[in-house]
Amino acid sequence: MSSIYKNILLLTSASILSRLIALLSIPIITRLYSPSDMGVLSAFISITSVLLAFSTLRYSVVIPLPRTQGYALNASVLCLIVLSFVCTLLFIVTYFFNDVIFEFFNLNTLIEYWYFLPISLLLFGLVEILNTWAVRYKKFKLISSANVFQSSIGATSKIIFGLINLNAIGLIIGQVLVQAGSVIMLLKFYCSEFSSRKVTLKRILYIARYYSDIPKFRLPSQVLLALCVNMPILFFSYHFDTETTGQIGLALMVLSLPISMIGQTIGQAFYGEVANIGRKKPKQIQKLSKDIFKKLLIISLLPFTVLVIFGEDLFKIAFGAKWADAGLYARIMSLYIIANLVSSPLVNILNVYARNSLYLWVNLSRFLLLFGVFSLSIYFEFSIINTLFIYSLLLSVHYMFITLLIFKILDFEVMKLDSNVSV
Repeated sequence: MSSIYKNILLLTSASILSRLIALLSIPIITRLYSPSDMGVLSAFISITSVLLAFSTLRYSVVIPLPRTQGYALNASVLCLIVLSFVCTLLFIVTYFFNDVIFEFFNLNTLIEYWYFLPISLLLFGLVEILNTWAVRYKKFKLISSANVFQSSIGATSKIIFGLINLNAIGLIIGQVLVQAGSVIMLLKFYCSEFSSRKVTLKRILYIARYYSDIPKFRLPSQVLLALCVNMPILFFSYHFDTETTGQIGLALMVLSLPISMIGQTIGQAFYGEVANIGRKKPKQIQKLSKDIFKKLLIISLLPFTVLVIFGEDLFKIAFGAKWADAGLYARIMSLYIIANLVSSPLVNILNVYARNSLYLWVNLSRFLLLFGVFSLSIYFEFSIINTLFIYSLLLSVHYMFITLLIFKILDFEVMKLDSNVSV
């Protein structure tokens, strides 16, 4: 138990520092760029995030699972091959159809800079692969350093580009540099562990076949998850102007700070720990999961309370009067912070017990739920406030459902183990 909390403390400390750098830079960035510029960035990141689900066909989740380094190494090479193919395909598609893609999301500013999309996806994919490789070896200090470095690079570049009036393009380049910074930090460790003698086509194909359920079930699940997470930005980018999208984008950016700083960070350490424990010890995983759940529930109350009470005033003071709407939107959407924080690390248990088909149905139900919300919003012409409130409420209910479902799975695994022992 002590190892996971040591890793969590290390990751959380670095994550707090990296997020603090990002947080301190936002008041400067919001005064250098307009809501419209931020809207372009938010839509660009959302499109990239959805495409990221295809980058490795989700084989990246396999890297921590094999017991031997050889098979883990072949899994990582499989991911790199898939990533290269996907990015090449995206490059070809955006080369011929960039005007159609960007005009659909009101991103005409980016048409002449279409090549940033495949470049961004390549870097995002590399970060995912290299980060998961580092998690396998519990190199949490390295991951922490990479997080701080990339946050510093991103904040500095966006401020510099804002000072020389590059507008939305400056934000896009800064975002690309964020991922590049992380790749630089993590690639050295990966190369130090790489052994070409252990990589064979036979082993790569074996990994692809043995974990074939991953692209069958986890890929559609991840695509649906990415669509759900980015649906507000994509919806407002398509249905409203870039200024409204920018206000929503800033609200979501601020809301994502506690989620990424706490939930995702703990999730990395938690996944590394439960993968190491193994599926044959469900009681140990169950005890750890309950402990993590209780602590996250207590921690999440603070950001929720602060945003609900002081949301608009905080945004005006921190980011300027023109971002007051973002503060209002953040107050409304803060409803789902608690449910999101407590469920996000626990989802990794579905990887350990290979419940990929279940993960697919969970994300499909969430996607249909949110798609219904935004479709009804268009049909009945709901206001932005009403749309966000319904979205936040239903998302909270769904996250709570996921948490209960995971604990039911753990109960089942414990009962199965007890019955086998008694027999």
